[in-house]
This record gives sequence, C-alpha cells and structure tokens, in this order.
Amino acid sequence: MKIFAPTRGPNCLDNVNFSVVDVRTVEAGLSDHAGQLVCFNVRASKEPIEFDRKRFRSITQLGLLDFYNNAKPINWNFVSDENVSMNLKLEKLIDFSDTAFLKSFPETYTRRDDKPKKVEWFDDSLKHMRDMLSFLREVLFRSIL
Repeated sequence: MKIFAPTRGPNCLDNVNFSVVDVRTVEAGLSDHAGQLVCFNVRASKEPIEFDRKRFRSITQLGLLDFYNNAKPINWNFVSDENVSMNLKLEKLIDFSDTAFLKSFPETYTRRDDKPKKVEWFDDSLKHMRDMLSFLREVLFRSIL
C-alpha cells in the first residue's frame, strides 16, 4: 500500500511504500510536512502486565524542542543520494526517529487507581450553579438559532 496523498513533494523521503493495512496522512501541525499515521501489529511483550501502574510518554514543549535540536545537526544528504536504496533511507529515518523520540519523551509512570474518588467539595450550591449554567447555555443557543 502506498500513501497517495502528498506530504511535501514528490522527492520527499516520506512518500514511501508500506505493506501494512492501515496507513494515511494526517495534519500534525508540527512542520510543513503532513504526518503519517501507520497502524500495525506488534508482538506481545514477555514482560508481565502491571495493572497498578500506567506508563505513558507526554508530548511536552521541552520534549519537542529536544527532538528538534536532535534533528537539526543531522546530515540529511542521504535522502537525495541516488546510491542509497529507499529501504536504507527509510531504515535511517526510522532509527533516528525512534532514538530521538525515546530520548526526548521519556516514559513516565503513575499509579493506576480505577476506583472513583469521592468528591467532597462539589456541594449543593455548586450543583445548582452547574444546572443554572446549563439552562442559560441552552436558552442562549435556542435564541441564536
């Protein structure tokens, strides 16, 4: 399968062939390139599943700056080098992206607590205020239409 939508131009490295089922371009808003959304199956990890902790990588402004600073000094001449195969170009791009992403956006752990927390500060006056706001909002939207 190929991404048929242009991402930046016909000579751009990210106009490549994929042999996966679900692939499409998305507007990420991070650069002048369109992003690529590629879905594929990954083999299950042999690590035990931990239900009491949640792992995630936050996309932060500091991480984006670090990612940019890692990409800036890279020599991108291999992209236009006709002696380098498309597979090697893609492999280099994925290796760089993977390394930079893992470095720029470290994993964070938090305890998972699926039990709903009791909210004690949301008293009757706040409930009344919420209901009144909902009512006024509905009246406003009806008057606009």
